[in-house]
Amino acid sequence: MTRKCRSFAMQIVRSALFLAAMCIPTAAQSATVPADFAAKVDAIVQRELERQRVPGIEVGIAVDGAVVLQRGYGTRDVRQSLPVDDRTVFALGSITKTFTAAAVMKLVAEHRLDLDAPLQTYVPDAPHARELTVRSLVTQTSGLADYVDAHDGLAVATQTDVLPAKLVASISEEALGFVPGTHFAYSNTNYLLLTAVVERASGLAFSDYLRRGIVEPLHLSSLSYGRPESGSDVAVGYTRAFPAPVWSAAFSRGAGALWGSVADLLLLDEAFFGGRFLSTETVRTMTSKQPLRDGVLSEYAFGWFVSELGGHKQLWHNGGVPGFSARNAVFPDDRLAVVVLGNSSTFDEEPIVRGVLGLIDPASTLRESPEPPAPVDDPAVTALARSVLASVQSGTIDRTAYTAEANAAFTDAVIRSVGVQLAPLGTPSGMALLYRGYTGNLEQFVYRLSFGRLAVLERLDLDPSRKIAGLLFRPAQDAP
Repeated sequence: MTRKCRSFAMQIVRSALFLAAMCIPTAAQSATVPADFAAKVDAIVQRELERQRVPGIEVGIAVDGAVVLQRGYGTRDVRQSLPVDDRTVFALGSITKTFTAAAVMKLVAEHRLDLDAPLQTYVPDAPHARELTVRSLVTQTSGLADYVDAHDGLAVATQTDVLPAKLVASISEEALGFVPGTHFAYSNTNYLLLTAVVERASGLAFSDYLRRGIVEPLHLSSLSYGRPESGSDVAVGYTRAFPAPVWSAAFSRGAGALWGSVADLLLLDEAFFGGRFLSTETVRTMTSKQPLRDGVLSEYAFGWFVSELGGHKQLWHNGGVPGFSARNAVFPDDRLAVVVLGNSSTFDEEPIVRGVLGLIDPASTLRESPEPPAPVDDPAVTALARSVLASVQSGTIDRTAYTAEANAAFTDAVIRSVGVQLAPLGTPSGMALLYRGYTGNLEQFVYRLSFGRLAVLERLDLDPSRKIAGLLFRPAQDAP
């Protein structure tokens, strides 16, 4: 794990393979592309290129399955001053999960895999194999801890021969965060294990099954499992101004190992959502919100997020590995697909997606996204959050309330440093729960603390035993 400290900030930052339909009903209307569309897209991308200081960006846009724009901007290799073009290959990160989910459902359609079979049917030595099903993995409702968090170090992430058994060993004894199927919790472990499920059900190495089952049939000419070994049109990833280390396919696997271009993702979108790869019924299942506990619906389906942007239904997945950020967004009611790839760890792709949608429907920029339902308060955790704030302000903490990893990260010096900044604020005049949810097997609570005209966010990450595994204070205006 990496520890970052700054003004009003204390946090454990966990690396993640973040970590981004067109099953289009006949009544859907194709987006209307304005005559100066390309020039306006150029302006949007150039603005973000400069504003976010991204070396290079590649954008692809399709309407009704036909590509209307596909081009590169900026630089794919700063040292050699090489430009991004319309075929430059980038790391796709967690967009890989879309492909892994498609592989799973292809095997289901061929009656070689049962979604509701216990995980032990395919991977008997997996953590909690008797308690989980394949469905709970693909829908991210297993409650498994995230193996990426447990291996927050380049020594493992860059190994080209690291075995899955080693990757899950460090989380194999961790408890599930909840009863499987009752909550959504993004965990790369789910898709790491699905890699093994696909291999067991197909009898092929995961990379071979992807190649034979998806890449070759769909003519995805630049898609590769891991960084391409040959070819010069490959982007260098950057973290700040420095080249980023490359995570190996052996580490990322079905959770984030793929590299490709916008052309590959546009071809996937057209085939997948056009019903040429899987049946319309299967695609509908894969892109529908999933039922959880108490009638709540998850916004994660089968390798796709399901949400709304500017009043338009959006099916999407993003991806982020060191040096790269990516997003594949489809607006099914508009028959519109937007793919954005960039070679910077800090690049936010959404402004470009939002800008393109605004060219199609100017009114979308004025529409607010629907408010999520208010989180359900937990009085015991609220009391814990208050006591944690007070203890940090005093410069000491009750270390029995923290996990061993958190205690190692939050040294006495770190606590004193943050306490000095928080102490002058005194007792908060108000405290409101803004968010409650899961990541892996950790439950997260985010509170807004009011101190007169100043507001601070406090985030608690609790493990299944309700010990504090992560803690963050930051000014409310800096919150994502």
